[in-house]
Amino acid sequence: MNSNIMVKGVRMRWSYLLVGILMLLAAVWANAFSFYVSQDTLHTSGTEATLYAYATERVAFSVQSQYTNARVENFGDHAKIHLLAPDCMSGTETITIRATDGRTDQFKKITLTHLPRQACDTYIQPTPEVNAFYLPASLTFSHTYDATHYDLNVDAGTSCTQVEVGQTVNRKVHLYNQGAAVSVRLRAAETEGATHTFLAREEFTIDRNELQTTAAYIRALKAGVHYVTLEALRGDVVIGRAAACIEAHDVLRAQLTVPSRVDASACRLTPFDVQVRNDGTVAQTFVIQGDGVQPASLYVPAGQTASQTVLFNASGLRPNENVVAIRAQGPDTAGTAFVIVNVVPCAAQVIVIPISVQPETLAWTVRVQNDQDTPLRNVTLLVSGIPSSWPQVSDSADIPPHSSRDLTVRVTRTTDEGANPVIHVLADGREIAQHPVGAVPPGPSFTGRVIGAISANWFLILAALLFLVAALWFFRARDDRQRQEAAATPPADTGSTDENTDLYKEKVRSVKVKVESNTKTETKP
Repeated sequence: MNSNIMVKGVRMRWSYLLVGILMLLAAVWANAFSFYVSQDTLHTSGTEATLYAYATERVAFSVQSQYTNARVENFGDHAKIHLLAPDCMSGTETITIRATDGRTDQFKKITLTHLPRQACDTYIQPTPEVNAFYLPASLTFSHTYDATHYDLNVDAGTSCTQVEVGQTVNRKVHLYNQGAAVSVRLRAAETEGATHTFLAREEFTIDRNELQTTAAYIRALKAGVHYVTLEALRGDVVIGRAAACIEAHDVLRAQLTVPSRVDASACRLTPFDVQVRNDGTVAQTFVIQGDGVQPASLYVPAGQTASQTVLFNASGLRPNENVVAIRAQGPDTAGTAFVIVNVVPCAAQVIVIPISVQPETLAWTVRVQNDQDTPLRNVTLLVSGIPSSWPQVSDSADIPPHSSRDLTVRVTRTTDEGANPVIHVLADGREIAQHPVGAVPPGPSFTGRVIGAISANWFLILAALLFLVAALWFFRARDDRQRQEAAATPPADTGSTDENTDLYKEKVRSVKVKVESNTKTETKP
């Protein structure tokens, strides 16, 4: 009986112990954590591969590796793990990521593939770093360098940017890594003298599937289509490239500067200076032109300023102020400016010499003295202050400098009106002098003088008319008498009636012809 009681007690103690163990395991299980890593496979090639580990609570992470150097940055519930290998490491290994909270350890296996950065004759072992969990590597194998694992895509766009020469364009450059993590240097390969490129950033470290962006500032130095090749180099090996296209056009722009005001004589050429600034990118030859401006050529290099003296002929402008447009015309561009030209009339000495002519004609001779340094062209005279129906005719001449000419103007008086003539001296149609010549009193016109002559000699005219009428009457009476005599006279020969009749008719016909002839003669005025 006692033995039975003892057996029951032992069983009860084991039951309590089992329950306790189960409760302890349940507690441990309830307090267990979990963690995971960002990637199950990694690649390195003489550079750093980055791995991220995450846990459900604060833990400590470490790395167990046979060949790879590792550095762990612990942040409590996650860590950034740096895996490093020398340039000459090659092969594949399995590394273990450990996470512990001090009570429980958990592990993750990662496959890490090493690609050599360059071909090596010998291989070195990694050097451990301080404050890192490292296991030294001892390589006993190698294989040929294979760069095809790098897959870096450089993109600078496909369009050709339109710019002016001297302008800088900003082109975005994208670097997208689809291969192993890599550090690269970006450079610009361009044609010297065509473009100049500045890169906002040159050094990059790019993880797998990472995109980084920078800017290339390309300045066009001359016109044309230019390509700038952007190359990503790992060491001295180009592992990615792209071409940025720009199309540059010459700048065609100019500015013309003229004086604000010029005093110009109407009788001589006036010089003044103009200035052309070529704001373009190509040299141009400009033609300076405008109303009254003698055309002149001016060569101006790109970005420079040049001056030219031009001659201005103000003869076609009215006296006093005129606004004149001056233009600098190049092959592809032009500039325009405005100048106020104050025209000073020509000065000439005038001496009027009256001429005694018939009453129906007025005439004056004018001696024109040219005191200028330039000739007076096509000098004529014009009389104003007379009726417009009086025709006038003037001499014309060119007067050399510092000399004189005598010119005559004649006016035919066709009415009996009075007038106050003024003689104007014109050179090429513009007035250079004027002179009044005194009043012309009213007088009979040509028609009035005819009527006056008839009134003064009416007796003689009447006598002449009576004489003319008498003469006409006398000649007509004579002709009638001759016709009557011819009709009354018989034929002289009676031997042949027909012959006499013909003779008679012929005589009558001749008399009629003679009478008619006399009649026509008498009736002529």
